[in-house]
Amino acid sequence: MFCNRCGAQINEGASFCTECGAPVVADARQASRIEGQNFEPMPQPAMTPVYTGGERNARVSGGVSDSKKTALICAIVVVLAIVAIVIILVATGVVGPSGSAESASVGASSVTSVSSSSSTSASVSSQTSSSSDSTSSTVATYTHPNTGATIGYYSSYKVSAQGQGDVAKKFADPDSDLTIVFQSYYAGSSFNIETEYNKIISNRSYNDQSYKTFTDDAFVVSWISEGGQVYYYKLVEDGGVVAIAEFSYPWSDKSAGDAVVEKLAPTLKAR
Repeated sequence: MFCNRCGAQINEGASFCTECGAPVVADARQASRIEGQNFEPMPQPAMTPVYTGGERNARVSGGVSDSKKTALICAIVVVLAIVAIVIILVATGVVGPSGSAESASVGASSVTSVSSSSSTSASVSSQTSSSSDSTSSTVATYTHPNTGATIGYYSSYKVSAQGQGDVAKKFADPDSDLTIVFQSYYAGSSFNIETEYNKIISNRSYNDQSYKTFTDDAFVVSWISEGGQVYYYKLVEDGGVVAIAEFSYPWSDKSAGDAVVEKLAPTLKAR
């Protein structure tokens, strides 16, 4: 055992150092008694690695970068899958290029065609029509052999004589029940618009006279018959020559029939 102050050797059991007189510390005596005994070291707890600020940031940023890469790859895979499905649906015809069914009725497309060109009068000569019905898209002109009066009609319509002789003509749409009856005659100085109108109405049966208009030399009247047939009657007079066109079509085809009237009625000319 040694003195804690001067380092001199102290006899076992001494209370003071014989060299410097310092009291002997009890811990020193205890340490002397157990000197030479073997002790197994106590287990130490596992140490958690301690990183500097720069190392910690580097590790965290590396983890975030990996997760972002994974999320980006997943997003790309999902987008490619969706594009592939859309391409397959379009290719097989399940979905049209615009994403909707590509069907249109004859009447609706005809009305669209007429409304887009209603500001332009129909030409008497042959011309191209934008009507999307199943008939030809050209408009032809029929000239009355006696009076020279004219009217336009779709070239695919069937043309036949109406009544006696060959002066009145009937034009029939082969794809529907629409017909046009055209006739012309000389009225001379005895022509009276009211008289002509009364003659027409007197031998017609109707339940709804939906439209009527007069001028000094023309009138237009339309009505629905008791059988559900729509009639549009137009008369024009010029220099003693009278020209008449009567359009007829079922109420069920009113949209398509109205479109034809708007297209062809203006082509009726007495001269």
